[in-house]
Amino acid sequence: MRGQASVETLILIGVIVLTATSIVYAGNLSREVEIVKSAASLGAENAIIALEAEYGVTIWIEKVSFKNGEVSISLLVVGGPPPHDQTIENEVREDALRFIHQAIAGDFPRNAYPVKTSYYTYDVVVEVERVVR
Repeated sequence: MRGQASVETLILIGVIVLTATSIVYAGNLSREVEIVKSAASLGAENAIIALEAEYGVTIWIEKVSFKNGEVSISLLVVGGPPPHDQTIENEVREDALRFIHQAIAGDFPRNAYPVKTSYYTYDVVVEVERVVR
């Protein structure tokens, strides 16, 4: 009976360790996603400030969402057309990716590119909607 009790104890300990590991993994993933969304928002705001100063338009971040490694940023633009939607999308995407890289790796890259971690390869998609007054 003694051998049986120690086997049951080992199985119980294994289940506890496996459960704890799963909880830690899920917590780390959730925290990383929130850090990435926050960094993408800060990068978008940084690009928006520069675009507003250069072109005299008003740009609002309407929504930031996340799904399967892709951060989607929806913008409302009042004024223009300069800059063109593609210019806004490129500038906001590049700054968002640089800020994500800084949040994950600790430094700002010169060029923007998707950021790979053990959970996802993060990329940014920007959607622009024009509002006419």
